[in-house]
Amino acid sequence: MIAGGIDGGGTKVECVMVSDAGEILGYGIGGPVNTNFSPVETVVQSFDQAAASALASLTGQQVAVVVAGSPTNPALLSSLITHWFPRATVVLAGEGELVLAAGGMVERGVAVISGTGSLAMARDGWRKLAVGGWGALLGDEGSAYDIGLNALRAVCQADDGRLPPTALSEAVCCWGQIDRMRDLPRVIHGSDAKCGDRFAIAGLARMVAEVAGRGDETAHRLLTEAGARLADQVNTVVRRIGFSAREAFDVIASGGVLMHNPVVFETLLGRVLESWPDARVARARVPPAVGAAAIALTTAGAPTEDVARLFNAPTA
Repeated sequence: MIAGGIDGGGTKVECVMVSDAGEILGYGIGGPVNTNFSPVETVVQSFDQAAASALASLTGQQVAVVVAGSPTNPALLSSLITHWFPRATVVLAGEGELVLAAGGMVERGVAVISGTGSLAMARDGWRKLAVGGWGALLGDEGSAYDIGLNALRAVCQADDGRLPPTALSEAVCCWGQIDRMRDLPRVIHGSDAKCGDRFAIAGLARMVAEVAGRGDETAHRLLTEAGARLADQVNTVVRRIGFSAREAFDVIASGGVLMHNPVVFETLLGRVLESWPDARVARARVPPAVGAAAIALTTAGAPTEDVARLFNAPTA
């Protein structure tokens, strides 16, 4: 029996095929699939690319169950999955559910995601609550986009003299291919804007981390503030779902920012433990797409020990 897991987001979609023995058989990756920000044609192309690559090595074997979590229009997502996996049972899950599964099949705890966007989701058995996930204009606090946007605001304020000078200014000029900061509005807002889209601004998060690593105080502050905003989402959803202050529960972190930026993660860790000292805060053990595949195997009735092998298998 073969099962599939799909994890989609604002930057990429990943597709994983696994055997009922917990072996990863195929992997594919495509571009953005968030229909709130990407046109349908792009979403379809991204999904097709990921699915075709994941299925390339299966040579006609049928997929029994597919679990997918993605901010894609549900009707479109279901039709794409049915096209590529016509005989599979399809289960649509939330992004947070995939992250909790990627943390080791956690059934009681919190998922916190910081990639292009951000979200916190708590689960207590069948009860689920979400905080955040409102998108770039309404929220996404602590996300890569949030970090990038606040970096752009910081260099403008530094140019005005409202903030101290920062090495981010030179880095932003290189990024925008401009000679002076007063040209920044043109590349963000102008008719020839080449840096104003959500993905370009989110990409600035890496630059902020690099500048912070060289000792720039403004860049470091932006990262700690991002970690604090993510912790606020976690603390809020924990209170809302009703975990007690001295209760042990898991907090599983995922997304490019939390997986690769130690300043953001350590700030999140510290702020959460201040309020919930017995919480177990950790990064996801495997990518969310593998977590989706683990849910798929469980749905298909695979033995627990076979599902557990996914958490030790090499991933792409």
